Amino acid sequence: MGPAESPAATTMRAFDAFVRDDGERLRRVLAAQHGPDLGNDLTSDAIAFAWEHWDRVGAMANRSGTCIASPRHRPVEGFGRTVRRSGLN
Repeated sequence: MGPAESPAATTMRAFDAFVRDDGERLRRVLAAQHGPDLGNDLTSDAIAFAWEHWDRVGAMANRSGTCIASPRHRPVEGFGRTVRRSGLN
């Protein structure tokens, strides 16, 4: 028997499994909703959101749903004003 896994390693293993199991589904949903280019960007944002908030997201029953909703509420920068990513003001 080897040494016990550290909490950080356990967290990383759980997050890696989430990305492996749900990442492509997130990308397909967001690309279908927003087009392939923005959908890919939003997928990256969603996965980053999940990592930043993994202490809460990791414990949720519907992690994918939370991640799909998260990037829609982040502002898009560089347009001279803040707009919602869905294109709705």
